[in-house]
Amino acid sequence: MKQVFRLELGKDNRIITGDILAPTKPQGKAPVILLLHGFKAFKSWGFFPTLAKRLAKEGYVVISFNFSMNGVEYDQADEEVTNLDKFGRNTFSREQEDIATVLKALRDGDLPYAELCDVTKVGLFGHSRGGANALIYTLDDPSINCAVVWNSVAEVLFWEEKTIQEIMEKGVAYIENVRTKQQLPVTKEVIEDIQANQDRFAFLNRFALDSRPVLAVVGTADKERIVEGAKRLDRIAPHSDLQLIISGDHTFGSSHPLITISPMLEEAIGYTVEFYQEHLPTIK
Repeated sequence: MKQVFRLELGKDNRIITGDILAPTKPQGKAPVILLLHGFKAFKSWGFFPTLAKRLAKEGYVVISFNFSMNGVEYDQADEEVTNLDKFGRNTFSREQEDIATVLKALRDGDLPYAELCDVTKVGLFGHSRGGANALIYTLDDPSINCAVVWNSVAEVLFWEEKTIQEIMEKGVAYIENVRTKQQLPVTKEVIEDIQANQDRFAFLNRFALDSRPVLAVVGTADKERIVEGAKRLDRIAPHSDLQLIISGDHTFGSSHPLITISPMLEEAIGYTVEFYQEHLPTIK
């Protein structure tokens, strides 16, 4: 059972669009999991619908949404960046505001299936840049029970050094979306937001003082700094779990649209379900 929702933030013409899935077999109020997409992705990219359905089957209410500045307009097919101005100005701070907005709507009972949600049991999930957002928000909000990240960036300043230098010198640099061949902008505003929030966004170091459970699933064939970042999180966080997917790439063999579920993706989903069932158990 899936319903859609739309939230307006009232500034910068920002609109959050999302899907909410009820548990396949509801049994009382269920824990809630928010899925956070990455840099050039969107709520229905690749493996996200598959993961959402699997978690709903396990008894969770699952919320997947487009960040309000990801450049995918609410009236589009959720597959192309059509607003390059918004994409170029999409800061981590704005994405953190988006997560807070969705959670407030959840706790205020303003989302579909509100009657099925146990708002005292909330977990976050993030892939790539979404992983950094999940970890930052978990650290900022003590009501979050646990977090899972797949191939999370190790730091918020994750672009190549030459790209960052170009952004600071010219005010903008362009990064190609390999799938669509679009040239996607990143503006100086994004870098300045990171510089203004260095301590807050240093999520790896901050987890040394946080006792909540976190799972990092990482493909060994991903970029070295992503793999090393996951290992560092495992060393630092008191209650961490690291699962390596041997030969797994950044998306565990997935593409968009998702045609088949690779063994690596199935393995990642398995670790994720097992972790949530331990730390965010559903009614059986």
